[in-house]
Amino acid sequence: MKLTKREVFLLKLAGVVLILAFSYHFIIEPERIKSAAVEEELTEKRLEVDTVKEEIGSIPKLEEEETSLRDAIQTGSERFYPDILQKKLIVILDQVIQDTGVTVDSLNFSRITSKTAESIGQTDPAESRPAQAEGVSSGKDTDPVEQSVAASEPEIETMSVTIPFLGTYEQVMELIKQLEGMNREIVINSLQIAQGEDGRVSGEMSLDFYALSKPALSSADPDYLGWPYDNPHGVRNPFRFLPEETEK
Repeated sequence: MKLTKREVFLLKLAGVVLILAFSYHFIIEPERIKSAAVEEELTEKRLEVDTVKEEIGSIPKLEEEETSLRDAIQTGSERFYPDILQKKLIVILDQVIQDTGVTVDSLNFSRITSKTAESIGQTDPAESRPAQAEGVSSGKDTDPVEQSVAASEPEIETMSVTIPFLGTYEQVMELIKQLEGMNREIVINSLQIAQGEDGRVSGEMSLDFYALSKPALSSADPDYLGWPYDNPHGVRNPFRFLPEETEK
């Protein structure tokens, strides 16, 4: 059977269409999909590069912010003692008492406890209870419950000192002024004053001393930490509140 020219043309056309369809389905379309995937990946990589460039560009600003934050932390921590040293606090208080002329016959120390920065000011009555009726308490005893404070919150050590006093009103005000002038985190938690028959006043004050472990020591901390307990310093007896000539 002889095909006409028209039939031959149609067969050739059908072959060409079939070849094109085969090429598109098995060659062109996979390459197009692959090319689209590569283009999408390239776009993502460009975005990543831009992000990295932005992060690199922000490094100087971040370093500046870090320096500013460190300075703020250092400045904020300067008012705190680096550690609660009970013997040092006795000598500090004895010096203030001598300077002001207030008569004090006992110093009552509480145990050292730990607080978080967030809980400062929320006083637990058990924490402020003196360990002894008079004199000095022993060691750094910490309530086990307080040891479970979240590690994300900075821990602050605190010790309370109760001071019964006798003196003139001016002497008591001078004592308070000197405590405030130390530029340390010393809180007058309570103050009771009553007038006596001889014109002097008597009463009791409770002081809270705070210490914070610091990233760096302030200029006043080395003197506080470096005080040699084995060498003479201040007075022979920090509980001496009588004139020196009466001592033996």
